[in-house]
Amino acid sequence: MRDEESPSLPILKPSQLWVIEQAPAPTLSGLDRDALTSANVVIYDRALASVVAELLPLGGYAEPLSFSCQAAGRALSPRALQFAADGFSVVQLVEASPCWRERLHQAPGELSRVGDGGPATVRLIAKQGAERYRELGADLDDADQDHPMTVIFGPIAARGTAQLYPFTANGLAG
Repeated sequence: MRDEESPSLPILKPSQLWVIEQAPAPTLSGLDRDALTSANVVIYDRALASVVAELLPLGGYAEPLSFSCQAAGRALSPRALQFAADGFSVVQLVEASPCWRERLHQAPGELSRVGDGGPATVRLIAKQGAERYRELGADLDDADQDHPMTVIFGPIAARGTAQLYPFTANGLAG
């Protein structure tokens, strides 16, 4: 059941980065499950590998969050940001923790290094149970520490887009 304050649930779109906060034990909400199964790329905390293994569709692409990214204390994976800037729909699955929530305040600065310099759209969705959602403003301080969140960034546009060049091929190698 959706909370009355939430207008409509978003769907994952190209060039968006969804950061889904998740505890290892509970099951995913419908919103998060839909995002994970429809994402082009999933970057995940190693503690949540079993969640990804259970839901990743055949042919889906997922990779664990790098140790260097975790050690650097970044909120957003540089790989996830680059994939989103390249036009892919990306989910970064993170283990719920107060430490991660603190790092999330760095996200606007991390986005500005990848995007086109314009303000990226940010949506915060608090999950209050299996199927209850409440959309918050864009202010991270409004988020309740007791409820996991899904944070939607984007679309993230690359600074310089690749030029298109027409080409032909006969299908033969060499």
